[in-house]
Amino acid sequence: YGVNIEDVCNDIVKLCRDTEWWREPQWMTNQYQYDVFLAHNSKDKPDILKIQAMLEDDFNLKTWIDKNEILAGHAIRTQIENAIPRCKTIAIFFGNDVGNWQDGEIAVAIARCFEKETTVIPVLLPSFR
Repeated sequence: YGVNIEDVCNDIVKLCRDTEWWREPQWMTNQYQYDVFLAHNSKDKPDILKIQAMLEDDFNLKTWIDKNEILAGHAIRTQIENAIPRCKTIAIFFGNDVGNWQDGEIAVAIARCFEKETTVIPVLLPSFR
């Protein structure tokens, strides 16, 4: 068991490349500050941090992850809601459990997907049941 980080990252990058925004000229996608929003349960954080490192280091994708982006003393929900529209793609990681914040991230992601504002990539971690 355990996450095969390389396979997960390759799948995410393949799905990103299959979306319309990936094929658009760079100047058309500059409206996005991040390539991938990483929605996850904090229980899965160690695996998600490995995935984040590989997406950034090996594939040169800019990721949004709570650990690096949420400022202390600011409303977490507001920061998440403000971040999602600045991301080209949302990867939602499903492990053994879905956390409270992840529920909100999923709701916003699905709404944006239906509005055709972003691509949502569901990722099942090996701990998913």
